[in-house]
Amino acid sequence: MSTPRQLTLDLVKPARPSLDNFVVGRNAEVVAVLRAVAAGSGEQFVYLWGETGAGRSHLLQALGLPPSSDRVQFLDAQKRLYLVDDVDGCSEFQQQRLFVLLNEIRAAGT
Repeated sequence: MSTPRQLTLDLVKPARPSLDNFVVGRNAEVVAVLRAVAAGSGEQFVYLWGETGAGRSHLLQALGLPPSSDRVQFLDAQKRLYLVDDVDGCSEFQQQRLFVLLNEIRAAGT
């Protein structure tokens, strides 16, 4: 008869993604740019791309990506930051909406 083994339970809730707990590696420049964006300065548009598991979603969640199924939002004068994750998974309508949103932001100069 074998000895029963005790199972460990993962009871610690994972830390909320932040720029401080992101493992930077070779992405120091990206994190610096995102810190500037989070502070209200920096680039008007930032595009992140990379392999699965590179940390793009972590970085977007650190900036405040809402857990919403509506990937692409409409222009809102009160909003200063738009975050879109997994653009390659957007429907044709969502891709068109994103294109329009980018042009609206550029025209508004926000």
